[in-house]
Amino acid sequence: MKNPNLSLNLFNRKFFLILMVGILFQLPMIAQNHEWKNDTSESNINIYLENAKVGGHANKWTGSKSGLAKYDETWEVYDTTNSGLTSNSINGIAFDKEGIAFIGTGEYHGGSTGGLTKFDGTLWTTYNTENSGLRENAVFSVAIDSSNKKWIGTLHEGLFIYNDTVWEVYNGLNSSLPSGFINSISIDSDQNGWLGIPYGNFSLNGGLVKYDGSSWNYYNDENSELPFNEVSALAIDNHNHVWVGCGQNLVEFDGTNMTVFNSQNSQMPNAYINAIAIDNEGAKWIGLYGVDGGLLYFNGAEWKLYKTYNSKIPFNHIQCIAIGANGHVWIGSNVGLAKFDGEHWELFDTSNSELPSNEINTIAIDSLNNIWIGTIAGLAILDKKDELVTSVENAELARRKHTHAELFQNYPNPFNYSTTINYTINKTDKVVLKVYNYLGQEVDILVNAFQTIGDYEISWKPNKLSSGIYFYTLQVGEFMDTKKLTLE
Repeated sequence: MKNPNLSLNLFNRKFFLILMVGILFQLPMIAQNHEWKNDTSESNINIYLENAKVGGHANKWTGSKSGLAKYDETWEVYDTTNSGLTSNSINGIAFDKEGIAFIGTGEYHGGSTGGLTKFDGTLWTTYNTENSGLRENAVFSVAIDSSNKKWIGTLHEGLFIYNDTVWEVYNGLNSSLPSGFINSISIDSDQNGWLGIPYGNFSLNGGLVKYDGSSWNYYNDENSELPFNEVSALAIDNHNHVWVGCGQNLVEFDGTNMTVFNSQNSQMPNAYINAIAIDNEGAKWIGLYGVDGGLLYFNGAEWKLYKTYNSKIPFNHIQCIAIGANGHVWIGSNVGLAKFDGEHWELFDTSNSELPSNEINTIAIDSLNNIWIGTIAGLAILDKKDELVTSVENAELARRKHTHAELFQNYPNPFNYSTTINYTINKTDKVVLKVYNYLGQEVDILVNAFQTIGDYEISWKPNKLSSGIYFYTLQVGEFMDTKKLTLE
């Protein structure tokens, strides 16, 4: 508040006038245009067309917490007012082979809003009870297998599998599902679907279910070593072992035997498991429930529990976890989002970011290291592409990434006609080399084949692409690396 008794001397007045002129001069440069169009004329599926127009390299356009928000090309926020989302409660996110996002939405109380929403970076398409094979709109889990089939878990009506043409419906009448509530889905490398069934208000019988496309296996505390009929989290490691959050127990299932870790036989704390994620080294990151929960790390030999009193983790109650290709751990809670790079913690909440809510339901990371954050008030996308590229400079991470392959910077760069991309693979495997635009949309496939050990060189000539920043991603088995190139 200005002090009326404080007078400015001549120098301060001149400085003040110069400062105000500078601010006024900058204001027109901050203003941007954005336009949204709605088109449902060609289908009964809800489609929302986005056409955001932003020019220049220093664009900073924002909206309110209930609108589109993007700061310095870092955040994008979507909700029911500016996108094709029909519910602001985002429960699950998965990406298909083309990088298209499929988003599960809906409320615990049910209702007419929600469903499965497809977003390709431009078009929004929502599938619900009115225009698809879904029998309810509360979608709580989504996974996509290698054949691009979408596995969709609902609150009451069971499992739905969609191959872009046909909907398959499974419930207690035609499968071994003990309940209609599917709160977690993971797909193993053999394309078996593993389903986590909770126990509680919406599910009288919980447990673990496996479906291989033709037969079902139901595991509970009566027919297996599962200690409790409650599966709250699932993850699958590189050996195809299923890791299960079962109440206050962590269970490793190799397909034959179950190994149970709890407070009686390990350093597993006596806390309910909310989330499990597995990093590139095979270590498990486990999110624990409640104010006394924390983030638990387990690499098969060592246990380490991060809590607010012994680390810089900003919260103990953890609801979801995701691991980026650069090894960074992203953690969601009911008070915000945190990132841990192994040494440093970074907190995002509504006070310092464009998150629409501090209540984080789910986190997913696409192939370009964009962080998709599902909250109770909408979807936020945090652009971390550059972080993925620069993280290669870390020597230890680079060593781990180069175990099976190495991707080199293209040359020349920038370029205006053609450029050369080199890479090395150290084992015979399926090799995929793709180019994406800045929005994460696939624009070209340069390699999609099995290749033997050796050095490879690809010449890329963009066809009718506009100038700008692009990213090329090499995937060889479990190895993946991304680099940036500039087309002039």
